[in-house]
Amino acid sequence: MSNTINLKESDIPFEHERETKIRDHYAANLDDLRPNERLIGCEVKTKKHNLSVDMQTVDHNNVLRLWEFKVVANYSAIGQLLVYIAQKKIELLGSKRVIGVIAAVDIPEFIVDAINMSDLHIELVKIPKTIINCGLISQVQSNNNLKINYPQETQNV
Repeated sequence: MSNTINLKESDIPFEHERETKIRDHYAANLDDLRPNERLIGCEVKTKKHNLSVDMQTVDHNNVLRLWEFKVVANYSAIGQLLVYIAQKKIELLGSKRVIGVIAAVDIPEFIVDAINMSDLHIELVKIPKTIINCGLISQVQSNNNLKINYPQETQNV
């Protein structure tokens, strides 16, 4: 049995381009969207393996967040963040709390369930409609009734 991916190779740059536009717009408006956080940078590289994290922020409680932006949240976003979180924790020798964030236009229920039931220390952020338009994404249907259990260390942010 073979696994089939319904994505043409020509779609990949376009998808990445849309995600990058959304990320850049989100980063430019971070003060309004997440007033208790500050931008460290976009496309931040991990030291050991030179992996590129979409965005890094830190909040007033010194919690470091590693962001992955997607049009539609998927398994690969979870996997990417788990690797980034592990690498950052190794890099910092456990001196800071590190949390992953998947920011997406659409977050399927099975992704929400996987994160909530597995205690992965990953937040889910629904991209606001004002930012969706900047990435030319109007055809994606969004689930606005998400019930997300955020990691305990982020509850007072």
